This record gives sequence, structure tokens and C-alpha cells, in this order.
Amino acid sequence: MARFTTFDSDQFSPAAQCGDGPFACPSGFTFPLFRSFAQVAADRNGVHVIYNQELASGQSKVFVRSSPDGVTWPVPPVQLDGVATGHQWWPDIASTGRVVTAVFLDSRDDPAYAPDRPPGNTAEGANPGPSVHTYIARSRDGGRTWRERRISRQPSSPNYETYLDARFPWYGNRISLSGVAGAGVLAAWTDSRDLVGGDDVRPDSRENGFDVHAPCPWAPNTVAGPPVGYAAPAPSDPCLDQGGLDLNIYGAWVGRRHG
Repeated sequence: MARFTTFDSDQFSPAAQCGDGPFACPSGFTFPLFRSFAQVAADRNGVHVIYNQELASGQSKVFVRSSPDGVTWPVPPVQLDGVATGHQWWPDIASTGRVVTAVFLDSRDDPAYAPDRPPGNTAEGANPGPSVHTYIARSRDGGRTWRERRISRQPSSPNYETYLDARFPWYGNRISLSGVAGAGVLAAWTDSRDLVGGDDVRPDSRENGFDVHAPCPWAPNTVAGPPVGYAAPAPSDPCLDQGGLDLNIYGAWVGRRHG
């Protein structure tokens, strides 16, 4: 058994995720739910466990620990890289026999990065612009050494308010890898590059750059009690189909000879 400090969204505010209006948090930050996940892959070299943890500095980093048999763990965890800025989180791992591949989100290009803030937030809780990429790291020696590279062509922001009446951020629950021996692996992740930002005109909306383009006649329910939902628009209303909710799933095929 191993213990480590998790990198979880609820460490940044009393709520596990923070949005707008009734979902705003005292911290002023906006972010979706995220947790430190542990994933595992097994191959002829043994068992490989990947996870992200918070360092003493506050930065989240991805580690892999390998075992020859899944019972004994003689080698310490290996940190996938030593980049000084950015959080790394939501990892997954797959083995295709001779190559072990890891995938994760990375905010090293975030101009507002600070180890004590959730990814993609300025100190004032505003949007610094799309700054999260997807990376892979590959090992050809059973998990002892790793070589990483970026696979997303454009940056993304995980904090746009696309959920619960366009008031709450959502960025999927994780990213995934699927491998085929002798061919390579496919990585898939949630991506907001196609999303159209906008202006939420509801009176309790905070202008922070995380609003999306959903020019709807928002009509609150008459049922009292927070959080207040909306009787209109209906899900079929075309105002919701103008790009503001356009989170997409992107993928990248990583051939066996690359990385």
C-alpha cells in the first residue's frame, strides 16, 4: 500500500466544483470536478500503476510505479517529467507489449499558473485563455524511463460553464487510452477548443470569461429554493445550439514508432 497527497478540486473551495450564480464559490474560482485517479496496466514485464499527486509545492505531478509481479514493488515511483510549471492530472495508462503509454492533461502553458490555484484561473478567478493541453509519455524499458510529447494541436479550457443551465463547468470524468499490440494506442479526451464563448446576461452572473454563447430567454422556475432551475429554454430551443455548449471528444492515434 502507498500513501500520497491527492490533487482534488475540493481543496480549492468548500464545494467540489464551482460555477456561476447559485453555484459560485467564496474562493471566486471556477472549475469542474476532478480527482486524483489511479489506473493500472499489466503486461509481460509486470504491473504498471499511474496516478497524479500533489507535491509539497502544491503542483500536481504524474507518477508511475511498476512491479514485476503485482505483489512486490522494489522500485520507487517514477515522475514522468520535471517541468517546473503547470498541473498534470487525469492520467491513464496502457501497454502494447513492448511500449507502455501514459496520457494526461497538462497546464504548463497556463500564463496564470500558480500551484495553489486550480488549472485555468487567474488570481482574481478569471479566464486566462485556453491553456490546457493533452500529453502522452512512453516507456520502452518497462516503466523505468519515459519520454513525453504533446498530442493536442490546440489548447483548451476546462472551466467553461456548459452544464446545469450553462452555470456549471464540466470537463468529462477522465481521459482514456486503448492499445493494440503491434499497432499503437488511441488517446481520447474532452476538449473545449470548438466552444463559443459569450456573455451570460442573467443578473447574478459574474463576468470572468467562463460564460458561453447561449443567448436564451432564461425563465426561472417558480419553485422556490436554491439552486433555482429554469423553465425555459426547452432542450430543443435553438438558442442552445449556437456553439456555447460545444464540448467535443478529440482523439489522437499514437503509432508504435512514435514517441
